Amino acid sequence: MKYQSEDGVNIEVKQVPKGRGHAYKVTVDPVGPENPAIYTAELPSVTTILRQSDGSAVDPISRWSVKQALDSMQWVMHEEEEPYITEKNLEVAKKAPMVELKKAGDRGTALHKAMEMYFSKEAILTQEIVEHLHKEGFETIAIDKALNCLGEIFTWIGKLGYKVVATELPVYDKNLQVAGTIDMLLSNNKDTVYICDLKTGKNIYKKDGMQVGAYLSAVVNMLGDGLHLWEPFPDELPTGDRITSLNVGGAVIHMDVEKETVKIHHINDEMIGNVGFMSAKKLYDMNKKSKFQVEKL
Repeated sequence: MKYQSEDGVNIEVKQVPKGRGHAYKVTVDPVGPENPAIYTAELPSVTTILRQSDGSAVDPISRWSVKQALDSMQWVMHEEEEPYITEKNLEVAKKAPMVELKKAGDRGTALHKAMEMYFSKEAILTQEIVEHLHKEGFETIAIDKALNCLGEIFTWIGKLGYKVVATELPVYDKNLQVAGTIDMLLSNNKDTVYICDLKTGKNIYKKDGMQVGAYLSAVVNMLGDGLHLWEPFPDELPTGDRITSLNVGGAVIHMDVEKETVKIHHINDEMIGNVGFMSAKKLYDMNKKSKFQVEKL
């Protein structure tokens, strides 16, 4: 995504693959003879930092992984009528958690795409979403439930008096040197921005709220630099020197398609202030740089 500031500086924020995950390449292209240099940086993602620092999800995921392995072994032993643990069914059981995790990830990705399709167009093209989810392996009943959940979110946003001004928006924080992609950016196009992150798993964790807080910090920084994050950009919205009068907020939207429920987890003042994430970033930086001094005896 490319942005341009009010004084003509061009900035590009682009997701790039890195290891088993991704990072973000940020390119700042100043305009004018006094600033001729192009600045480029590769920044870690917000989710990468939080994954290494928040342990609230570790125990539930560990228990889930053991359950998946045991269920898989039981199924294989039953299907093949082998009452004993063999090398073959043990190998299948070991792989089971990663197989199921990939399925859940693919399902979440498909629902995120459906959300983007639902909110990125003025006319909601339901048939396109139905075809997309069918292609991703969703059954008709699950698709109906997903559409009902998206409709609930649409109604909630309207009650707040906001509009979806951007989806899947890459942003970066020049102060914390991190970047990420916002699921949905809402605004009343006057004095408020509100960030929503969609979660489709079984649980919501502390790090999910910290993630929204980090995105808010990035948006405020970018608007403070006079960057227009969506088009058409409202003249009334506080940017640059007026950024202190901007109202901000955010929420984690938990959409459980199976139960056909939507829960809005509003982030608190500490998350909005980015207190937890700044500590997580410090820990991340320390882990990257700090090494033991080894003395061999």
